[in-house]
Amino acid sequence: MFKYLIFTALVSFNLSAFAFLSDVQGLTVQQTGKDYAEISFDAVSDADSYTLLIGTNSVSNEGESYNLPPVIMGNNTQYRVSNLKEDTTYFMRVFATNDSDKSENLSGEISINLNEFGQNLLPPQIRALEVLDSRNIQISFEKEMQFDDQTKESIRMFKTFDGNEFFIQSIEILDEKNIKLFLADDLDANFDYDIHILPTLVDIDANPLDADKLILKLTTEEDITEYVDLTNLPDLKIISAVAFDQSAFEVEFSDPVKRDPELRNQVSIFEKDDGKNTLDVVDVLFNELEPKKLLIVTTEVQEKNYVIEFGEVQSDMGKILAPADSRVEVLNKPTPSQTEIPDALAFPVDIDVEEESVDDITGLSGSVMLEDSSKVELKFDKPTSNKLKEIKVLLESDDGKTYDLIDVISKDLSKVILELGTPVTNEKNIKVIAVDQDGNESMGVITKLLIPETGPAAALATLVGSGLLGAVVSRRRK
Repeated sequence: MFKYLIFTALVSFNLSAFAFLSDVQGLTVQQTGKDYAEISFDAVSDADSYTLLIGTNSVSNEGESYNLPPVIMGNNTQYRVSNLKEDTTYFMRVFATNDSDKSENLSGEISINLNEFGQNLLPPQIRALEVLDSRNIQISFEKEMQFDDQTKESIRMFKTFDGNEFFIQSIEILDEKNIKLFLADDLDANFDYDIHILPTLVDIDANPLDADKLILKLTTEEDITEYVDLTNLPDLKIISAVAFDQSAFEVEFSDPVKRDPELRNQVSIFEKDDGKNTLDVVDVLFNELEPKKLLIVTTEVQEKNYVIEFGEVQSDMGKILAPADSRVEVLNKPTPSQTEIPDALAFPVDIDVEEESVDDITGLSGSVMLEDSSKVELKFDKPTSNKLKEIKVLLESDDGKTYDLIDVISKDLSKVILELGTPVTNEKNIKVIAVDQDGNESMGVITKLLIPETGPAAALATLVGSGLLGAVVSRRRK
């Protein structure tokens, strides 16, 4: 009753202004892990955001509310609900919204108890086992592990029904607890598989997970044909490579390249005429707007011919760059000498004139929006230079090693709301770079994104702001 009174006092709606979106249908549990559940539901026409209501008690009467904070899921119709307890039953409903409307009714209610979904079958040493697509499996370990180049030899995979080995082509180390298996063949639908982790794979304390071998059970119960069939995809190839400036190369591929933070360790650059002279690879940057291109930042690029050689590079869909296609030449034609330029075209050069540097923006601040954590409000003061062309905004990657371009905004803006696509749940830095009309960039300014406060106070603010306090199972027209 108390919550209902606060709601009516702080929030009022003109119900006649609402046309009401359709109700969310098909809410179901797709899969679960040690402390999470992945839910999905049918998309609602004209909806641009969905909200999950969750609690530890069922809600079935008008005026009742769920006892946990709601979750704004953006425009995702599949969502992983994390930090769930194994011995607790959770109840969930979903509704859709857009700028001027909400679903007339909440979706049907579902309940989730991780123990009932058989999570006790997963060994305690393993946090989660997830099929990403027909050839990629991710394993999350409870403890930090000692992964290295020999990790592939410590993991074997077999078909349960006949014991035939299902070969692992390569392994990607994501971090100290997570690895991804790239399989040589596509998984079959409705099949059981065993993954054996041998004692040669040890944790951070040099202890094996099992004295004999740890066996993980994997079942492809869902229709795996929804995943990409890699056998029908064209091979990943290099299209072109150019010297981008005096310290970088731009390489374009036939398909978008997987955003691997360790990719710079898979790149080597050397002079074509003298393979012993190499360039250090400082970083590999991904282009959000042109995902087929990589920018390889290196040491000084001279007027020489170079060869760029890649190790294991994978496309977003899982295709690996074949060794035969892993090299590309970059031909740097020397600039004509002054004696080759006709006198009539020779212009005097003032060597005392220094190139004007690009001024950075000032007063940068960024905050994640409380009502939608996939949106960021950015404020700053523009530089005074009249040569300003545009402003680039980059977001720190999940591993904190690189910055990814998320938007290019007009030079006339000093305040903007950016759509990131996925919710921001951890502290991240955002970087803003000023670009002048000649393409020169400033050093860039970095600020940490402010994430809204969580907890009871924030939950109340979210409920009030979204009209959920005293969330009802149905809403009636008046």
